Amino acid sequence: MFLRSMTGVVFLQLAGGAFCANQAQSPATNLDVLRGLAAGAAAEIRKDLVLLSSERVAVTVLPEDIAWTVDEGILSAFAPQAAAMESAGVVAVFGIRDVQIGYQDIERDGLFGPKTAARVICVTFSVRVTRTSSGALLVGRDVDREYRDRIQLDEIPLVEHPTLALARGSLASEGVFPSLAEPMILIGAIGVAVFLLFHVRS
Repeated sequence: MFLRSMTGVVFLQLAGGAFCANQAQSPATNLDVLRGLAAGAAAEIRKDLVLLSSERVAVTVLPEDIAWTVDEGILSAFAPQAAAMESAGVVAVFGIRDVQIGYQDIERDGLFGPKTAARVICVTFSVRVTRTSSGALLVGRDVDREYRDRIQLDEIPLVEHPTLALARGSLASEGVFPSLAEPMILIGAIGVAVFLLFHVRS
């Protein structure tokens, strides 16, 4: 009885460990990647921005209807100096100028492994930072950020947002050759197996 109980505990621990490993290996969603890129772009601007310790910054993300997708990371880059517009001496505007998400370079992982694709996420922010008292332009430039990894094709629905077009990408065509080559490889493997089966028996 004790041995059976211990076996059950070990099984649960192994199953839990496998579950955690699978969770850890899950790719980040496109939306999470975009938020990380936005935070990185804001951190870059904040690093180059020379401000007095007493100055407060009002941060605005445009367009307003999709600002919620990335504004948290941008605001956090300016903490603790972020403030409301009426109490800020500096205004920072981050405009989402361009977002491109694509899945390309499709290939199979091994002979019978899953198909994978290179995921490329690019975003460009147009940034303008001004001092309200004088109207002086402190920063006025575009910031480009890029993220690359490889994911399985069957994971694409998991990383894309179901309704937000901003976080959905385009899948590159595999071309004619892969679609023809795979059945030929499979037929060839079956032919070899049949050949060996008959000759070993004979």
